[in-house]
Amino acid sequence: MHKVCWLIFNAVWFQAIWFSSVLGGDKASLFIVGLLLMHVLLQTNRSQELATMGICALIGAGFDSVLFWLGLYVFPESESATVLPAWLFLLWLGFAGTLRHSLGWLVERPGIGAPLGAVAAALSYYAAHKLGAVSFPHGALGTAFFVGLYWLAIIPIARCVTGLIGKWLPAPGISAPPLLAYIPSKEKP
Repeated sequence: MHKVCWLIFNAVWFQAIWFSSVLGGDKASLFIVGLLLMHVLLQTNRSQELATMGICALIGAGFDSVLFWLGLYVFPESESATVLPAWLFLLWLGFAGTLRHSLGWLVERPGIGAPLGAVAAALSYYAAHKLGAVSFPHGALGTAFFVGLYWLAIIPIARCVTGLIGKWLPAPGISAPPLLAYIPSKEKP
C-alpha cells in the first residue's frame, strides 16, 4: 500500500475505533478487537507495533485511571466500578496504533505535538461527554483542563517509548544493539 494511502487508512481506522468505543461502549469491544487485530496483521514489524501499542496504552490508561479515581470522570455503564471500562483501554490501544503511522509526525515534533495533542484530546473527551460516553461531575471546563494538562506529557512520553522500542526491537533484518548500550556508564573518558 502506498504510504499516503496507508496514513489515510490508519487515520480512518482510528476514527472507526473512536466512534465504536464512544457510541458502542463495552458492547462494541469485540468489533474493536477485530479492528486492532487487523491493524497488527497489516504491520511489517509486529513486535514493534505490539510493544508500542501495549506500553503506550498502559501509560494512557494509567493517566485516565488517576482522573477516574479522582472523580473527574464517571462512565455510565460502570458508575460503581473501580477500573476503567474495557472500551477506553481498547481506545488507548487504537490511539497507540497511530503513533508510528498517521500521528507519527505529531510524535516526532513534541514542541507542536504536545500542545496540539492537549487541545485535540480535550476536544475528544468533550465530544465523548456530549455523546454520553462519559460525564464530568466537576464540569466540562475543569475536566478539559486536566485532560489537556496530562496530554502535554503524553506526546513526549509516546516519543520516548516509540524511540526506545525502535532501538530495542529493530526492523526485521537489523540486529539489535545490546541492552547494556542504553545504560549510562559511570566511567569518565
